[in-house]
Amino acid sequence: GYEKEETNITRYEAFRFWWQTKGFSTNKLNYVDLSEISQEVVVGANQKVLGVDNVSLHYKLSEYSQDNEIKKSDVLVNLDNGSGDVRALNLAANFATSAGFNVDKLQNHDQEVEKSYVVASNKDSHEVQYLARIFGCDIVGDPSVDSGTINLIIGADFANNYFEK
Repeated sequence: GYEKEETNITRYEAFRFWWQTKGFSTNKLNYVDLSEISQEVVVGANQKVLGVDNVSLHYKLSEYSQDNEIKKSDVLVNLDNGSGDVRALNLAANFATSAGFNVDKLQNHDQEVEKSYVVASNKDSHEVQYLARIFGCDIVGDPSVDSGTINLIIGADFANNYFEK
């Protein structure tokens, strides 16, 4: 029989992943072989498992998740974390870089923001629209923001989607 093993994936996360991917058709999926970048990792009780470090995984999968226009763009994204959870800043940076954005500045705030939003001079640019779609947030037009910069304010809504309090 099978033995129950501990994992860092909660049942809630596994269920959420299943819910988001249950409608995928296998003929529309890209299967990626990670065997060349996997390594043995020793976990408790001298058990070994195969694992992949985040940097290698990001590099391998980025070619499948990036928008070519975004990849060619020289727009810089600044992330301001007002979520109340410092872990949200790194996760948001991973989301943005995985999509092909160049993340420039990362900053945590003491003042909590309820809902995430994007601030940019051109609300209608492809990059601004794409970033807002990734984070499911509104766009605020601000002509004082440099045209080569997009500011993403990370709110508590983002952190609550990915982290338990």
